[in-house]
Amino acid sequence: ASRNNRGYYVQLLAGGGAPWLVTLGTRLDDNEKFGGFTTWRASGSWLFRTESRIGATVGTAFKEPAFAEVFNTSFTRGNAALQPERSRSFEVSVEQELSSEGSTIAVTWFDQRFRDRVDFIAFPPDSAVFGTFTNIGEAVASGVEVEARVATSSGLGLATSYAYLETEITEDPFERVGQRLLRRPMHSAAATASYASHAGSVAATVHRVGSRHDVGYVRLPWYTTLDLAGELRILRRRAADLALTLRLENALDEEYEAILNYRAPGRTVLLGGRVDFAW
Repeated sequence: ASRNNRGYYVQLLAGGGAPWLVTLGTRLDDNEKFGGFTTWRASGSWLFRTESRIGATVGTAFKEPAFAEVFNTSFTRGNAALQPERSRSFEVSVEQELSSEGSTIAVTWFDQRFRDRVDFIAFPPDSAVFGTFTNIGEAVASGVEVEARVATSSGLGLATSYAYLETEITEDPFERVGQRLLRRPMHSAAATASYASHAGSVAATVHRVGSRHDVGYVRLPWYTTLDLAGELRILRRRAADLALTLRLENALDEEYEAILNYRAPGRTVLLGGRVDFAW
């Protein structure tokens, strides 16, 4: 059920080695069903002598409907008449370097405008299971994200982030103007503590996700998860380095639903390896 989609991308970069940097890019897509799309992206930044950087980005994008949105499933009715989503995004950021080891703090304000956004519509309206997908018209999403990172020469590190998000449906054939977009938490945060040395690294990350609206007039509660990760280098040679990796996702086996009626995975262990070659 896939469709042919050919794309061509062109990017221009200016300002290498200067305190300012500007990038311009455009993409031309030829979609088998929906025709041609032209999207673009422009960004610029300026680095001051105080190690402060101010940047801005603006761009457009499109997204064709997913397989499960077009075709029927056990609980949803597909909609073959769906049109691609179109969006325009804009963001402004301020970043301050705090130390030579890489400690920084950054604040970003962002604003997104969606047109023909694909959204789930329940039937009957209070149903939490059955429904279909439709283009809702227009919607907006804007907010602020704050990030801080502390690094030391001893290998210890700490990174934290917090995001505040406001969303609103501004045009909708189903009389939902003023409502929030589904499954978009207003508050979310994360904190990571890490340590790295020549022998390997360890890290622990806590995610805190706020309540969010879902179908059937349901509000899903807050949840918190803990992820652990480690890497052990077992071979170090000039030509190659070999390391074992271990990840423990949802280490506390937290029970929660990121999507209504779909329980998220419990404790998950991932064991792997990594080889780095030097040519």
